[in-house]
Amino acid sequence: MKNRIKFSMTVFISMIIILAACGSTDEEITTVNSKKEVNDLTVSAIESNSSMDDVESNESDSAEKESKEVKVLSETNEPIQIGSGEEAIKFLKQQLLEGKDDNISFGTNGEIEEDEKGTYYTVQLVDISLRVSGKTGNLGYYKVYQDGTYELYQLSSNTNVSDQSTDDKEKYLSRLREVEKEMETLRKNSDAMTTLDMEKEQVFRYEVWDKELNEIYGVLREKLSKEQADQLRNKQQEWIEYRDETAKEESLTYEGGSKESLHFVATQATLTKERCFELVLDYMN
Repeated sequence: MKNRIKFSMTVFISMIIILAACGSTDEEITTVNSKKEVNDLTVSAIESNSSMDDVESNESDSAEKESKEVKVLSETNEPIQIGSGEEAIKFLKQQLLEGKDDNISFGTNGEIEEDEKGTYYTVQLVDISLRVSGKTGNLGYYKVYQDGTYELYQLSSNTNVSDQSTDDKEKYLSRLREVEKEMETLRKNSDAMTTLDMEKEQVFRYEVWDKELNEIYGVLREKLSKEQADQLRNKQQEWIEYRDETAKEESLTYEGGSKESLHFVATQATLTKERCFELVLDYMN
């Protein structure tokens, strides 16, 4: 009897141990399978993200490459079409070293011309510092064609015009016409926005013409006889009074306003220019 009980207990305990072992194994298998599934999902996600990044990177590189190609094509193949004098000046400034020099003025009358090479605008370069020093300051003229080509077709010497001709009247008339053209170019390309800026430009204009007048007057005084020189001196003094009185009268139209002094000096400049031509035409041979 005791032996049976002992045998039954032994069998029962064995069965419990076996069942417990089986349960532990199932949990381990389940845990391992779960971890494997998690790892598989993680690897899959990483591979998926990597694949998406590669796709986006490729698309970005492709778009950037396409953008660069379009830019290059635009820069190299797009035809140049210059349609105005202002565009001709802007284009020429980009091509020449003088375009970076603030002392060099670029000017054009804006008129389109034509030769055997095509249609073009004429652009004049003037060295302002040379102009102020008493020389013509003209650095030359460029033909700027509408297709974006350009060429220098006249380069004036900076020496005094009096060294280029044997006829006083013609050489000084030539000089005055050159100065007149340069002043007109500066006027057309003026960027003055305020009355003060405009007045400064008129002061400069007056100083240029006054310098020319003094030079012409000095030459005449040396060439004329004493009697003629005295007569010229008296007439010149009368003219100076006339110039200042006329300028004053003109400025009174704007009396008390910001433009009063502007019109005074502008009138002085215009009358001085006219007097330069008068002296050359009336007194020079």
